[in-house]
Amino acid sequence: VGESTWRVGVRHRDGRSWTTTVTSGVRGPDRPESCLKAAVPQVGWTAAVVAD
Repeated sequence: VGESTWRVGVRHRDGRSWTTTVTSGVRGPDRPESCLKAAVPQVGWTAAVVAD
């Protein structure tokens, strides 16, 4: 699993809006999803505000 990044516009219902960069990628060592299953990469998401 490699790094993937998206730039996303977010709008609150009170009218505020901002742009966010969202990145997915491997966030730790491989672990099994449940008992007796093979280990798989831990994938997670990170969001950062880039503009108001």
